[in-house]
Amino acid sequence: MSAKTKAKKDGTAITVAIIAAAATLVAAIIGLASPLVESLAGEKATSTPETATKSAPILLQDDFSINRGLLVWDTERSFGGVMDGVYRMGVKGPHIVTWRVYHGLEMSDFALRVNILMPQSTKLFSCGVVFRKSDGGRYLFGVNNDRSYEFIKVTASGEEITMIDWVSHYAIKDHGTNQLEVTAIGDMIELSINGEKLDTLLDETHSTGEVGFYTSTYGGGEEIIVEFDDLLVEKR
Repeated sequence: MSAKTKAKKDGTAITVAIIAAAATLVAAIIGLASPLVESLAGEKATSTPETATKSAPILLQDDFSINRGLLVWDTERSFGGVMDGVYRMGVKGPHIVTWRVYHGLEMSDFALRVNILMPQSTKLFSCGVVFRKSDGGRYLFGVNNDRSYEFIKVTASGEEITMIDWVSHYAIKDHGTNQLEVTAIGDMIELSINGEKLDTLLDETHSTGEVGFYTSTYGGGEEIIVEFDDLLVEKR
């Protein structure tokens, strides 16, 4: 064998050895990296992206196509019931308050939204939502046709404690549709109208109870009819 041929074979053997060593090193690196990749992939799979939030469970939804438990009544002072795809409440004179709730459906932590169609009137009136109503009392959040809002706590004895006393806000319409929203989580209560946040209160008096609606009048003898529609209550 010539020296030239021997050198060529030795070079080939060295190249094969280098390739084999490199392949072994790559396999070792992949083997070490695999647990890390699996760990990262598993963590990514189990975490929920902030933008991909699940829909909250619905506690109550009512489009008033049928009566789902609200009282139908007609007295000398007021009337109400599901009519023409809305829940209609009418007050027939001055200084009258009427309210109704979904009996037996108690809720603690929730976000409530409802549309309220208010008539155009020269007489002062208010309307809104009742929530956490129980034997221990209830809360009322409402709007006035002078473009203001109120928040009242009613105790077990029937005493009304005004926590927000008719505060004016540009987002409130004096007639037409106002959308009221209440978020109640523990002792925190957040109030919004037409997408505008109004106030956040802390009060632990009433922690659970039923939800519903109210309408009230002040001076004057004009009949007032308010319509409630598209109620949605989601768990929080």
